[in-house]
Amino acid sequence: MNARVTAGTHDQRALWPTRGYWGRMRVYLREMYPVPARLVTATLLYLSFTLILAAIQGQPPQWKAGWILLGGLGGFLVAFILRLMDELKDSQLDQKLFPERPVPSGRVTLTDIRVTLWAAAALFLLLHANAGAAFVSAVLLVTYSLFMFRYFFLPSRWKALLLVNLATHNPVVAVLLLHYVVLFALQYGIPFGLLRVEILVVLGMYWALLLSWELSRKVRYPEEETEYQTYSRIFGPFKAVVVAWGVQTVAVGAGVFLATVGGLSATYLLVLLAAYTWLIRGEVCFLARKWTSGRSLRATAEQFAGLVMSAAFIEFLFQKVWRHGPS
Repeated sequence: MNARVTAGTHDQRALWPTRGYWGRMRVYLREMYPVPARLVTATLLYLSFTLILAAIQGQPPQWKAGWILLGGLGGFLVAFILRLMDELKDSQLDQKLFPERPVPSGRVTLTDIRVTLWAAAALFLLLHANAGAAFVSAVLLVTYSLFMFRYFFLPSRWKALLLVNLATHNPVVAVLLLHYVVLFALQYGIPFGLLRVEILVVLGMYWALLLSWELSRKVRYPEEETEYQTYSRIFGPFKAVVVAWGVQTVAVGAGVFLATVGGLSATYLLVLLAAYTWLIRGEVCFLARKWTSGRSLRATAEQFAGLVMSAAFIEFLFQKVWRHGPS
């Protein structure tokens, strides 16, 4: 009885009369890309990244709204563009696996997604129109994203290969972080030739954090596997966790390097080690099957990344208050 009611409700939702483009996109944003949470996350990523860059360069942090808007809203738009691209390339698979979502259910059309995709890309470029060299890096970022969307002209049969997708798609994170480096150099008035080589370590660290999240979110227990492509289907659950853990260890190793060579404090190092301890606990819980769902590994990866990124704010407080005293 409940199943019939649920199915009937779903069919009814799928046949809702058209409410206009804006109404349909409000539905999409509410269910698939909640704006407040995503905007806060993108802004915190940008601030965390640039706080560490400032510390490496020996610069006091600058809290200028215009630059925070460029970094936070810009990162939000890039992630939104990638989300919309996924809707288009996975539309047939989503019909099978996620029929309740806005696009497969018919509540949002593929035309809505295409229009929004191009509008988001145009808004991202417009946002950087007067940002000097950052406009060039913004164009490169959008261009890479569009090439990525077309699978770099790879044969269509390669689209089903998860590792090929990872190799061609995940570098967009590095391109975004390079764009953040450009924004940082412009904001702080630092000639690019004077940027310290440790900044590449920071970039690699944050790239590893986001890559490990991507790996962890596609790990399942065997009984949870479906047609959805996961790394646990390719490597097996144990090896998939080990691969994600290896990438996360690289991120922590980069942080240790920055704390010992790059001039960051012991406080920063302690936060990193605490985050790493929490991560290992979660991965042991997964391997010991102490969870009811293997998907909890994604939450562990998110918590780990959040703790590591928060270390940048703790480092700022240490430098600002505990070491030099409040201004």
